[in-house]
Amino acid sequence: FGELKPQLAISHPELDDFCDDYTDGFATFATANGKQHRIIHSDVHTALDAALLALEAEPYVVPSSGMVVIQALLADPRHAEDTIILAGFGHSGWDGHPFEAERRLVDRYIASGRVMRLQPLFASSLSQGT
Repeated sequence: FGELKPQLAISHPELDDFCDDYTDGFATFATANGKQHRIIHSDVHTALDAALLALEAEPYVVPSSGMVVIQALLADPRHAEDTIILAGFGHSGWDGHPFEAERRLVDRYIASGRVMRLQPLFASSLSQGT
């Protein structure tokens, strides 16, 4: 994301730490805690941007991290036979993400059979007593 820093300094100055690289810190934390640390290659980000632009994405800063992970899994040959199941991915949040275009892209992935949305067990909330 380093190449975004000059542009973001003008368009979104509140994101002054957005492009900071925490890779080494995450790697150290993962190693110290017996966790796996993966870096998502920039090709995944580039392909996702192209897919979103093809769907006429509204202006955005970056795709959501959830959408980046979905794209990374779909692009990974180790997951070529897997179905990705989404739970609680509601396409809402920070206005710097292109959520409507992301929803359209996920709908395409669902139509292709590679992605599914996990549906709640009940149509209404148990906390509402219905």
